[in-house]
Amino acid sequence: MKNNATFAVVDIETTGTNPTTDRIIQFGCVFVKNNQIVSRFATDVNPKMKITKQIENLTGITNEQVARAPYFEDVAAEIARLLADCVFVAHNIYFDYQFLSKELTRCGVPELTIAGIDTVELAQIFLPTSASFRLSDLAEQYGIDHDRPHQADSDAEVTAELMLVIEERMRSLPLVTMEKLVILASECGMETAEYIEMVYQEMLSDIRPLRKGIQLVNGLALQKKEVIYFVYDKEHESEYPHSKSEKATLYQEFFDYRETQSKMMNLVYDFFSTPVSVENGKLGHKNFALEASTGSGKTFGYLLPLSYLATPEKPVIISTVSLLLESQIVEKDLPLVNRIRPGSLVATLVKSHRHFIDIDRFASTLTNPVKQKQYALYQMGVLVWLTETQTGDLDELNLTTYNHIFFKQVKHQGTAFLSKNSSYYADDFWRHLQRKIKQSNVIVINHAFLCQENYRETPLLPKSPYLIIDEAHHLPEIAQRAGFMQISDYQITKQLMQLTNGDNHPIALSKLWKHDDWHREVKSLRTILYEAVDVFETVKEDIIEAVLIDHGHTYDQEILISNESLANMPVYMKKNLSQFSILLKEGRQLYQRIEQVFLLEIDKWTASEKFLMTEWLSDLAQFAEFSRFFDGFIQPSSSDVIKWLKIKEKNQQITASYSDFSASIVAHSRWYPRYDKILYTGGTIRVGKDTQYLGRTLGIDYVPFRSLPSTYDYSQQARLYVPTEANDYRELSSPEYIDFVSQTLKKIARQERRSLLVLFTSHDMLQKVYQKIHYELLTEGVEVLAQGLSGSREKIVKRFSHSAHTVLLGTDSFWEGVDLPGESLEIIIVTRLPFESPERPFIKEKYQYLKDNGIDSFNKYALPKAALRLRQGLGRLIRSERDKGVLLVLDRRLIKAKYGARMIKALPSDLPLIEESLDDILKDLKEFL
Repeated sequence: MKNNATFAVVDIETTGTNPTTDRIIQFGCVFVKNNQIVSRFATDVNPKMKITKQIENLTGITNEQVARAPYFEDVAAEIARLLADCVFVAHNIYFDYQFLSKELTRCGVPELTIAGIDTVELAQIFLPTSASFRLSDLAEQYGIDHDRPHQADSDAEVTAELMLVIEERMRSLPLVTMEKLVILASECGMETAEYIEMVYQEMLSDIRPLRKGIQLVNGLALQKKEVIYFVYDKEHESEYPHSKSEKATLYQEFFDYRETQSKMMNLVYDFFSTPVSVENGKLGHKNFALEASTGSGKTFGYLLPLSYLATPEKPVIISTVSLLLESQIVEKDLPLVNRIRPGSLVATLVKSHRHFIDIDRFASTLTNPVKQKQYALYQMGVLVWLTETQTGDLDELNLTTYNHIFFKQVKHQGTAFLSKNSSYYADDFWRHLQRKIKQSNVIVINHAFLCQENYRETPLLPKSPYLIIDEAHHLPEIAQRAGFMQISDYQITKQLMQLTNGDNHPIALSKLWKHDDWHREVKSLRTILYEAVDVFETVKEDIIEAVLIDHGHTYDQEILISNESLANMPVYMKKNLSQFSILLKEGRQLYQRIEQVFLLEIDKWTASEKFLMTEWLSDLAQFAEFSRFFDGFIQPSSSDVIKWLKIKEKNQQITASYSDFSASIVAHSRWYPRYDKILYTGGTIRVGKDTQYLGRTLGIDYVPFRSLPSTYDYSQQARLYVPTEANDYRELSSPEYIDFVSQTLKKIARQERRSLLVLFTSHDMLQKVYQKIHYELLTEGVEVLAQGLSGSREKIVKRFSHSAHTVLLGTDSFWEGVDLPGESLEIIIVTRLPFESPERPFIKEKYQYLKDNGIDSFNKYALPKAALRLRQGLGRLIRSERDKGVLLVLDRRLIKAKYGARMIKALPSDLPLIEESLDDILKDLKEFL
């Protein structure tokens, strides 16, 4: 590829994706030379066929527009002449290049043979932290105007500007990084490798000094790390400002005084500064619940008072529900406090070691590169990212999944697996995090991390007088999930086959197995693994026969496994289960011995040996987890534990599940006693007048409660609609009701050019509604995404967040963990009130467990939980004083059932409830939004 090459940045719009039957309707090309746009060419094309409504809605190109345009036969030769001797560039080149080449040959013009590069691949490599690699999203991220997406001339222009951004980024990289990228680029598509090589050669002829903040460590370019030291002198500072005048003096011109927020600050300060003891005849409580609506300045409301109390020796631990909220506390809210009290808060966001990259392990992948394109793209992206990141937190890469083998190989294994002899030891990201924690008086985590403290041999969080549970209503569910385990026979079989398939293991690893220190253990372990494969096949056959044939259960049914059923299982089945359990236990003991010996002498191994052994030990660790699960599953258990099986008819896959009800009882947890005072806060703590629902679900007898007035005017900002047509459907799973839901969604999607979140309590109903609406709406330019059908939850949420007019169908789990503020979400449709299905064994046993403990399962648990979820839905819509949103409930029970009134009372009293015909609701909705 020549240094002065001309790049033809191309985009085409077509009637469809099949070059044999579909045709081009628009061609756009922008020519780039010497890092400048030098010329442009664009034309509409008459496809000699009708453009479908779907394509018309997607592109904005109409049949009338192309009717007078030239046929492709008329412009083919001109396009071929323009592209000759150029380098073809496109965003996802594999579509544009091949489709255009086919069209040229159809018109008697030679097919394309020119070099090509793909800006999608380039963006994945050189802009690795981008949240999305769609053209419109990259344009928004890098400030490139893109006012006409899916128009060929506009898309080509934006792609050209994106290419210039990427090349500028390339030229800013250290030469050592570019050198490694050139080696790895051979796995890239088309001539992308030649392009990277060309830029690298140009950089060699004009060598620049290293960018500020970059250091070279054993051939890798890394961003220098910084630890902010806590130097604030709390002993000689002024006292906490209780009064309005004191706060106004502190705020100066930076902030406005807010009465509700001030009340919260004082409550927080007084709670945390009062010890848990008898004082003035009153008991200072360990727990305190404080309800404050989202958008009321809640986070600032608890951070400011803690800035007068927290120190690195006694830090405040703040636990919230999501990564987004964690980052918001650290990057947005905490700097506001430091603006008026500089240096008073130093925060660290803490995650488990598996979220971080191990530089040593990553460097080992470069010495033995895997010849696979996606693997190489991840390696290249990480090489660039290492010049940017100070944390090494893999979440910065914004990927929807980290299941690829590459991430398994480079994820941090913990301090025990680090070698002090490694060139990267001093720069290890996990050790850097520990240094930051020691200098921080604010430690930010999520609820899942907090709950996992129960299962860690050594706690990762320090003891402290101060713990804040933000978005506290999520804690019981997340704590319950922490006590939940699930394993399928597929997972076990796959892991066993992987461990026993010697042909797939590197020769170097086989040599390590013969090491004198553990040769005997490895030999015994491999014998056990081979035997376990055979025994497990018998165990699977036993389970299917006993569950389906002997006991008459059916496929795809959740089958409760009680202590009685375990005791009454056939003798042959007990024998095989016992044999498999013993094999797992012996394998686990051998693995632990091998790992112990390896870690004791980790410094003596070479980097490649450490990499191979650590990877193998990681696989064995999974095997050890199976052993723990299996032991727990086949042994008799207390009434706190429920176990069940499910066998799929499609492939006869067996899934075993285990859940401990007591996992949500915080008094039983290992972390609860480590904190003197715990504040629970959030926008939805109580349910109507019931202020003890949260405490009850956490197993706390009494939690003092205060609620701060909402800052929102729901009478102007929100609507709750219940269409009268819903009264016609007594059976909410009938085909008629499903048709009603489908017709309702189509009407709203057609009227409102905005996104809809539709919540179901049944996967079956979700799938049936999806089948009825997705194709019809797609032809009208409305994408329908469905949980379980359109990719992973993360992928669906990302696509929904970046789309202006999408329908998302999700189960009621989408009440939680989906943060879609502002205009990205203004309409939520609830197909059924969010009660948990009492027919599921888990829920049935949960209700029985509550009853046995003297708790009314419906009135004290099921109903408040459903009401809380309905209120959370409203909270998804209204998150600031500027937001507007509507909640449309298609379940007549909200109005007709006796308990419906209690659910309505749990919602804001000034929320308008409108019960009218769907047509009248649509008119009101249109006017309101």
